[in-house]
Amino acid sequence: MVPAILADALTADVADEVGAVFGDEVVFPRRLVVDDPQDEQRLFPGWPTPVLVISHENQGVVSWGVPLGDPAPPVLVGGDLDDPQTELGTLVYAPSVKAFITARRWDRTCWSREPLVQAQAQVLDEDVLAVLRARFEEAPATRGWPGHTQYRFQRRGVTLMLWSGSRQCDWWLSGTDTETLAQVVTDLMALSDLRETFWSNDLAGDALLREIRAGR
Repeated sequence: MVPAILADALTADVADEVGAVFGDEVVFPRRLVVDDPQDEQRLFPGWPTPVLVISHENQGVVSWGVPLGDPAPPVLVGGDLDDPQTELGTLVYAPSVKAFITARRWDRTCWSREPLVQAQAQVLDEDVLAVLRARFEEAPATRGWPGHTQYRFQRRGVTLMLWSGSRQCDWWLSGTDTETLAQVVTDLMALSDLRETFWSNDLAGDALLREIRAGR
């Protein structure tokens, strides 16, 4: 019943590791919970086959799982999604279990370092996205939560994560070197409304932004 590729990759330790990135409630492999197409209250609405549940978002808004019957399944996300392109309430979050784990580990790297610079900016447009793709190496994106698309970029030790939603785009930047991070933040201030919306919740990030703004 359980796809071998899932059982091999998502051990209990790995499940706890990737679940902890955003505080998710881990389900598999400690419990086997199947979301069935016949259920009235589906976690993965519209998906035509049963789905083995991996985890739940910490407020229960969405869940992640893999469709059963596929030896190399994608990872799905289902629930209250911010995606105008689907009415199903279920999307492919990542093309494989390995890609799901890799994306969560990448996100942890971005989130776990200080300074961490953030922004709740205007909706991401194609012009800004094109600039980012020209200036950064793009890591694989995921879909469906917390925005309709999660973009990941990296350059010279700096990681840039975007939660692109229908009402705003959340930006997250961190780096291995504060000077390099400061240069990247300075360059990005010309995009969208980042000059006004960049902020930080840690002392090092707040100091970095004050220095940048004082020099400009």
